[in-house]
Amino acid sequence: MIEKAKDKIENIILQVIAQSENYINASYYAIHCFFPMWRNFNLAEYKNPPYFLRSFCDEIERLIIESDVTSNDLISYFASISHENSSYFWTSQCVIKHGLGIEDYMLLYNIASGNIKLDSTKIIPTEILAHAFAAFIIDCYPHKCSDFEQLVSEERFYYPITDYKLTKLTNVKFKQDGFIFDDKYHLYNRFIDRSPLKNGSFIPAIFYLLSQKVDFENADFFMRLDARLTVPLSEFSEGNRFLAAKYYGPSFSFSETDLHRIKTFIVHGNPESGNQLLMVIKKDFDTLLNLEFWHVELETLPFYQNSTNNKRATTTFIHGKYYPQDKVFRHIDYIKNQYAIDDYCKKYVGCTTTDRPIDFYATKECHYKIWCIENTNLSENLWHQISSISLPIEYGALLDEMLQMQK
Repeated sequence: MIEKAKDKIENIILQVIAQSENYINASYYAIHCFFPMWRNFNLAEYKNPPYFLRSFCDEIERLIIESDVTSNDLISYFASISHENSSYFWTSQCVIKHGLGIEDYMLLYNIASGNIKLDSTKIIPTEILAHAFAAFIIDCYPHKCSDFEQLVSEERFYYPITDYKLTKLTNVKFKQDGFIFDDKYHLYNRFIDRSPLKNGSFIPAIFYLLSQKVDFENADFFMRLDARLTVPLSEFSEGNRFLAAKYYGPSFSFSETDLHRIKTFIVHGNPESGNQLLMVIKKDFDTLLNLEFWHVELETLPFYQNSTNNKRATTTFIHGKYYPQDKVFRHIDYIKNQYAIDDYCKKYVGCTTTDRPIDFYATKECHYKIWCIENTNLSENLWHQISSISLPIEYGALLDEMLQMQK
């Protein structure tokens, strides 16, 4: 393709990556969708951009017009990268078909591959070009934010939140990729495992379990509701896909474990992978209920090679409040922790004599709470099921082994 046209297109890409809030928000939503944007295109019919992508499409359309990017320019650009990303060679054919009404598939192929150029009278509507170009940028140049401090600084909240940025929910209807609350559709946070509890179910295992075992009318349920993951209910269309069911292990009795010390550390690892599971139990007192309770904390400790280039380590953290007198939990929350890699390595090896003991916590910004249920009685077995479902499979097995050793 002509270098001048390529430069115009790549300048637009660089400009939006550097400056566009619409790009950041659309990319953030797309990451939580778990499917690429090119799948919005097909030969059978043209679909307008999804709700979360529209503002970015409008911005791209304006830049296409200002930069004088033509239909041939964008088609040629997609053809030039087809050896790297064939998905947008396919997308280009969809754009040509719906933009010009061409039904001859061989002709579509030849135009998309650059063998035939469109003459000046053949103009694809700019809004269709913008849709394809915006989708391409989101798929190929996503805004990646793995730093929790930056992630938290970019979040937006429309509802009242707690200190840990959770919103109390009522009348929630769980779906496969999100939930309905307050007549809006909210996409699940990307850290929520969407695998079902059983084949044929289309609800994430954790929420299926909670909805079956907990009376939400008599419990307080909280979730993290970033407004950037919310769309009007009228824009929600339900389309379920198959996901393998998640096994959550056998039942057990927590009260049979021998945890008599005031503060107990238990670390159990997989010698093959080097991954470990940490359990910390601390006694405390509930002044409102006038009862002793235990903080029961589970945290995954994944193994990182010394040569790792990672600057941060991310763990799964499950916190519960267990009331031994009643043999129930009255609070469970699900969290992701993030640590500077040097601090994490000290935590991993259990350097309890340093300023980074094995049970030290992440900073508040990096103690990223995702959901919480409290002020209701949750059985020991339910805690175990919730923990097993919420932990990656390897760590769920470590939890079962750990609990068996404490009996």
